[in-house]
Amino acid sequence: MRKKGKLLLLLGMVCVLSLDFAGTSDAKKAHLSNEWYPSDPDKLKTKLQDLDQEAAAQYGAEVSGVKALIVPHAGLRYSGCLAAACFRLLDPKKVRRIIVLAPSHHAPFQGIILPSYSSYRLHSGVLPVDAKMVQELKKIGGAFTMVNHVKKDPHYKEHALEIQLPLIQKYAPRAKIVPLIVGSLDTKQMQQATQALKKYIDKETVVVVSSDFTHYGPRFNNVPFKNDALTFLKIRSLDNALLQPLFNRSLPDFLEKVTQEEATVCGKNPLSLLLALFDYGAFHQEVPYLIGYDTSRTKDADEKNSVSYVGLVFGKRSTSAVPLLTAYEKRSLIELAQQTIDNSSTHAISDELLCPIVTPALQKPAHLFFGNKKKSGMQLVSIEKPSGKDDALYLTVKRQAQVATVCQPVQFADLDDLASKLSLGGTGKQTLLV
Repeated sequence: MRKKGKLLLLLGMVCVLSLDFAGTSDAKKAHLSNEWYPSDPDKLKTKLQDLDQEAAAQYGAEVSGVKALIVPHAGLRYSGCLAAACFRLLDPKKVRRIIVLAPSHHAPFQGIILPSYSSYRLHSGVLPVDAKMVQELKKIGGAFTMVNHVKKDPHYKEHALEIQLPLIQKYAPRAKIVPLIVGSLDTKQMQQATQALKKYIDKETVVVVSSDFTHYGPRFNNVPFKNDALTFLKIRSLDNALLQPLFNRSLPDFLEKVTQEEATVCGKNPLSLLLALFDYGAFHQEVPYLIGYDTSRTKDADEKNSVSYVGLVFGKRSTSAVPLLTAYEKRSLIELAQQTIDNSSTHAISDELLCPIVTPALQKPAHLFFGNKKKSGMQLVSIEKPSGKDDALYLTVKRQAQVATVCQPVQFADLDDLASKLSLGGTGKQTLLV
């Protein structure tokens, strides 16, 4: 009996030591309701399959080597399609660890809160936490802290974290997660955090930043302009300004723009940490691709409030002679042409609001040829600037659309019949069908 007692005591000590090494306790259980995502595993599987098909059709992009993602965190019926469009670009065979940087929506704090649990248990299965990495970050201390009291731990009620997990489970089923709730960081903490995290960003690790962008309306106590027919364009203009520092990977510019615009970006802190990682040399070979942009207004009957959703990934640079345009970028060019034509007679919309989200690809210099589909074949028309210089692609589209309102034979009246070809870089040889 004594030997048996000693054996049980020894086993108990091993368990305690194991938990201490992991720096975690038992599994964290899912807390979000069906309003966020289906709790029934079969219904969730069907929902994710539907979102994947919708994402492929609406946000197609040929991006490889994705190492960092910025994805929205509303319920799946709101932003799930856009989030899925980003996650589906991952290679499930190569992703073994996903570091999730999420904000806190419940209470402000300083530092980064580590998970105090060993796994996250959804109704559809369990996502294991990379306990070794968590323990090592805990030992570093400083910016990294752990809250063992359930009611005080922001992990236990943060939707920005949990809503990403069903998508991770689908698109990176072999990956362990490192869920981090990111609060405000001073200069010293930011330096310490980036130095520590960069060591873990290897070929099998992906960073996911969970963030929505502009929150507009009385619900968010943010009504910088009246709600009218141009509200969507005004919100898009705000988000365009916020995205430029992200495209350029500039933390100082991002913080300046957030302050200047009094921006309501809930993921300001995790976005800042991602930009700091860029500054510290992480993902130095990856370039940004805008997978899509949307707002809650397209999914909800609420006409007074709006939340903006951005899908942005950092992946392998294209070796093509022409910029790699995503489906959203192609669609935004067509919309720009149509809106420019519609606005030519009324001048109801300013040039600033007509401007789409200006991605790096849309800033590439370009010649543009527009033509109509005819039974006799394609008729192409080229209109060059007198200076001989190439405008940015989106400006060239706008200029050609303006000319098309007074010049024949180019017609833009029916965009379904429009065949557009872009000759990029001024070579007149490489073309990309829009």
